[in-house]
Amino acid sequence: MNGSIKHHVIPEFFIKGFCGSDSKVSVYYTDRAKLEKGRRSASQIFYERHRNTHIINGKKTQIIETIYGVNENIFSKAYERIISNEFPNDISYYDYIQLIYFLEELHWRVPSQDTKTKNIINELSFDDLGLFSKDSINNEEVYKKIKNDNAFIEIAKILKSNQNYNSYDSRKNINDWLISYLPINEEGCNILGDNPIILENKNAENILDSNFVVNLSKDKAIYKFLNKPKRKLTKRDQLNLDLLTFLQAKKMVCCSNTDYLNDVVDCARSFYNTDERVEILRKEIFTLFNK
Repeated sequence: MNGSIKHHVIPEFFIKGFCGSDSKVSVYYTDRAKLEKGRRSASQIFYERHRNTHIINGKKTQIIETIYGVNENIFSKAYERIISNEFPNDISYYDYIQLIYFLEELHWRVPSQDTKTKNIINELSFDDLGLFSKDSINNEEVYKKIKNDNAFIEIAKILKSNQNYNSYDSRKNINDWLISYLPINEEGCNILGDNPIILENKNAENILDSNFVVNLSKDKAIYKFLNKPKRKLTKRDQLNLDLLTFLQAKKMVCCSNTDYLNDVVDCARSFYNTDERVEILRKEIFTLFNK
């Protein structure tokens, strides 16, 4: 088996959208409360060694990594067109549906969704899996083995994102999306974390049925809303998004601007140091869309 041992949980092309003029970012490890010395390129962060290397039928395979790679090749082209557009809300329908699928897949791809995926799988019955009959010999043993197999769990993530995307009426809901962005001559410094999608309902199984927001690049963010926004977006809205992106990260966040990253860290540690305060921040973000 040939292939890379570094498997990104956040695609490299997406990370590059947050890099500074030096094509690098500053990195803060939230699990260690430490700012990394020096700056890092997209290839050096948001990956796990052999995450998508699995043994199937006694042979090592990276089929999951291959699937993600094929999808990334498609998504990256649409992504580049969107973030390079001076008016990113004026995007083609094709790029719009590619973006929707990418965000759905990204949500399930990250490690923070591993436990949730396992819980969903554990609730499935024999019939739900549809892989074998109840009369099979050692069926219960095989059933348990498959549901706890890491390869099956990763496949289930991809299938879940496909299922959610296919159930979403993109044409009907095309106006339920808004990209916030800075003028072309302003340098942005939005934060990217390893659990990047901010959901109003943290337990939503289909993010497309919920309000959510995610930083799309260093100078753009995208909002998915069920109700129309009540006012224009402000710099305070972006700060709130960056704060919650930092607070819900499991291991690391990155930013093109070191000073801004340190400011966000200090603010988050000082003012949002309890679960209750974090949820107040979440509510503040989504008051923009609630009736």
